[in-house]
Formats: sequence, C-alpha cells, structure tokens
Amino acid sequence: MFSEILERLLTEVPGARSATVMGFDGIAITTRDAPTSEGTEQAAAVEVAAITSQLKRAAESLGAGDVKEVTLETDGLTTLLRPLTSEYLLALTLGPDGFTGKARYLMRIVAPSITAELV
Repeated sequence: MFSEILERLLTEVPGARSATVMGFDGIAITTRDAPTSEGTEQAAAVEVAAITSQLKRAAESLGAGDVKEVTLETDGLTTLLRPLTSEYLLALTLGPDGFTGKARYLMRIVAPSITAELV
C-alpha cells in the first residue's frame, strides 16, 4: 500500500533507518526498514507517537492549532513524526549521521500521497 513511498524515504534520505505509517496508538500499518536498521527504530517511533498524541491534546487546549511535526533527537537516533490525519502519522527514524533537513522536506512532499490513500 505505502511501501513504495516508504522505500523512497529510505533510499533518498541519507542515514534513514526506518519509515512507518502508523496510528497515534503506535500500531503500524506499514513499515520499511533499511538494511542498516538495528531493530530499535520502530520502538522509538512507537514511543514518540505516544508523546505526539499528548502534544496534540496540549496544542488543542491552548488553541495553538494543529501539530505539524515532532522531532526527537538523541545521541543515537533522530525520530521525525508528521501527522497525516487525526488518526495516522508518518514516522521516519534516522541514525546519528542522518540528514534531518532532507528527511523533513521529503516527508512533507510525500505526506499528501499517503493521506490520499488513508481517507
């Protein structure tokens, strides 16, 4: 379903390790892992998805508008999340050598295609 789009992210973003379309509940619809994946990237995306749900509620209660993107950067991984609908999001996890700027750009570009398939 979304495999080609996720594969594009993994191929075109240097340092990308895992790309996932998932619900805010952390349940993945589709996941693609790069050959360099260490197996922890999906777990990182699930944890950040839970935080994103809380951030969505906080932004709504403050009247700040919709959350457009969440980035969690640690020493070992960077996880970027882009909400697609009220129920689903796109997650991309990068290694420490990943290009965050290119990841953010491509996620913004492919998001409408994924959203169109979700609704």
